[in-house]
Amino acid sequence: MFGPTDRDADLFHVIPEVIVDGFPYLEDGRGRRAAVLWTADAVHVPEHGVEVLPREAYGWDDLVTASRDEFEIWSRLVPRVCADLGIREAAVPPQFPVFLADALRAAGVRLRVDPGLFAGRRRVKAPREPSSRRGSCTASATGSGSTSTSARTWPASVTSSSPAT
Repeated sequence: MFGPTDRDADLFHVIPEVIVDGFPYLEDGRGRRAAVLWTADAVHVPEHGVEVLPREAYGWDDLVTASRDEFEIWSRLVPRVCADLGIREAAVPPQFPVFLADALRAAGVRLRVDPGLFAGRRRVKAPREPSSRRGSCTASATGSGSTSTSARTWPASVTSSSPAT
């Protein structure tokens, strides 16, 4: 996958942090999950079981020196990451960028668009997600003190129709 988490539901499901710059997220098929990120964006990513691969480890600085075109830079960097992780075949979501698909195919990576795979993943709750709306309401009430409990401790003269003073 590739994109920013604030505009890509598939990426946000995997890394529920707001990252506004596009980045690649990869899985090697053997349980390794990784994202190539700028260090400032990577702070909380490991908390979600995703390994952070620094862009600099794949020649980011040299690529930026050679070209200021972000698409060209990612087109050259992502195939290097796939080679490093041993990825020779990958399922991608329908919104996967064409510029990266072209670069990966040119590097010998076989891609297949699989919308069902990604939609199915989003339908399965991650451990961090509440099991129900009632569960999240209960957690909210527990964390802040239940409103109904607080209301019972107010003086009887205070009602919802009493003016605020």
